[in-house]
Amino acid sequence: MIPQYKPDYFTIEELVPESVSKSVKERYLWNIFDHRILITADRLRKRYGKLLANTWPWGGRNRYRGYRPQECKIGSKYSQHRYGRAIDLEPMIVTAEEIRQDILSGQNEETFEYITAIELGTSWLHIDCRSHLKAVHGVLTFQP
Repeated sequence: MIPQYKPDYFTIEELVPESVSKSVKERYLWNIFDHRILITADRLRKRYGKLLANTWPWGGRNRYRGYRPQECKIGSKYSQHRYGRAIDLEPMIVTAEEIRQDILSGQNEETFEYITAIELGTSWLHIDCRSHLKAVHGVLTFQP
């Protein structure tokens, strides 16, 4: 078995759509994700408290806030979500904007070390760990 990172604060159902959860064994699903996004999701939940990703396991409507399979119609064809390098989180205690400002002002803090891009102007927090020279250019910001 290949060593893999399993988050302390997220279940696989919170990170993959129901169709994927039901068709692939959990031990293989963790390999879909870049370990950096999983580590970062854990660090953010530890620092900011409750952060929601997929809510389908509890009857909610969010299904594609983590991994998005190629046939998913949400997002762009080459979204970082399709490569297991992005997650959308809905903070329950602080606002997404507060977290974005913390990320931008503390880019080198351990909590944020793997975040290379964030989306601005949304009520949720999109983070990803795409290939981007953060050390040279800082965190990449973009609009929806």
